[in-house]
Amino acid sequence: MISAEATADFLETLWRQGQTIDALPDDLRPADTDEALAVQSAYIARYPSCGWKIGATPDGGWLAAPLRGEPLPGSASLAGNMPPAVEVEVALTLGASLLADSTEDQARAAIRSFHLAFELFGSRYKRPKAVDASSVLADNLNNAGVIVGDARLPAEAQATEITIDFHRDGEDAGRHHAPWPDDGFASGLIWLADYAAKRGKPLSAGDIIITGARIGPVPLQRGARYEARSSLGTLAFTT
Repeated sequence: MISAEATADFLETLWRQGQTIDALPDDLRPADTDEALAVQSAYIARYPSCGWKIGATPDGGWLAAPLRGEPLPGSASLAGNMPPAVEVEVALTLGASLLADSTEDQARAAIRSFHLAFELFGSRYKRPKAVDASSVLADNLNNAGVIVGDARLPAEAQATEITIDFHRDGEDAGRHHAPWPDDGFASGLIWLADYAAKRGKPLSAGDIIITGARIGPVPLQRGARYEARSSLGTLAFTT
C-alpha cells in the first residue's frame, strides 16, 4: 500500500515546479481507484483547493477531483507557467453548504452564481493517455488551475440554451451550443456532495465547481490572447 500523503506531496511539487514525468514511481503509484481516492483526500487535507471539477462519464456516471490552488482572475497572464491546453466551461459557486444525501431542491438552492470559466488543463504526466486511470485520478484529473469570470445570479444565467464562442487572437478556436441542463446542474451537485463528503471536504459556501468541458481541450500557443464570450459574460487570458 502506498502513502497517499507522499503521492499527494510528490504530485503537488511537480505542479508547483511546472514539471512532468513519464509515470509515478512504483512506491507512489496507486494500485486501484481506492488508493487514488485516498490521494485526493490527502491532497485536500494538505493543500489549498478552491473547489471541484466534475464531469459525466460515457456510461452515465460521474468523475470528480479537487481543483488545484486558488482561482485566477479574468485577464490573467499565463506566460510564466503556461499549461498545455485549456477547456472552456460553465462554473458555479455555492452560496451555502450542501451535505451528503441532499435533494434536488437543496442542490438548486445552494447555487449562488454561475460563471464562464477556463480550466487550465495540464497533467503531471508527459503522456497522460499512456498512464493508468488511477494515476490520472490521483493527479486530480489533469487539473492545473482555473480562471473564473464574473458572477451571474441563477435567475440571470439560466436560459433554455447556452452558446459560447472561443477565439485565439480574434480567430475562431471553438464554439459550443447546447440546451441548458433541465435540472440546472442539480444531479451532478447531488452526486458531488456525497463524493466530497467521502473525501473529507463537504461542499461549503464559496466552493467553485466547474461542470465539464464545453470546448476543448484546446492546445495553447505562446504570445496569444484567448477570449470566450457567452450569455454568462466575457472571459480572457494571455499566454
